[in-house]
Amino acid sequence: MASLAFDCPQALGDSPQGLAYEAKLMARTHGMASRPAAHLLQLNVGGKTLSFRDKPGDGLENIAYFFCTSHDGYTLIRWDDGDSFTGQPIDERTGKILPGGYRMLFSLDRRAYFTEYPRATSAPSIHAGSATN
Repeated sequence: MASLAFDCPQALGDSPQGLAYEAKLMARTHGMASRPAAHLLQLNVGGKTLSFRDKPGDGLENIAYFFCTSHDGYTLIRWDDGDSFTGQPIDERTGKILPGGYRMLFSLDRRAYFTEYPRATSAPSIHAGSATN
């Protein structure tokens, strides 16, 4: 088994092209990820439905969620608040939202990962986490 790397494509966003790209990515999940309304992202994982509702607003008042990718039992979504963004990994078996970042690298056995957080004033921050807790 190879290591697993996730990131959120920069092409995602509220533009028509960004939303079309997200729809293409979600189509690969065969119904696991969907956007039943313009400002609602839903994931069917761990026997439940997780809902992520955008809060449209101006500038820093805006909160948006985007589907990034799904592989090997994990999904990554992007949370964007108009000032910063980060990724939220989700364990598809349990539906648990794990601490994450906009880039993730899982270990070969998928039990641990490194994540990178964006920082506006300096180099990105790198953290380690457990995918089994």
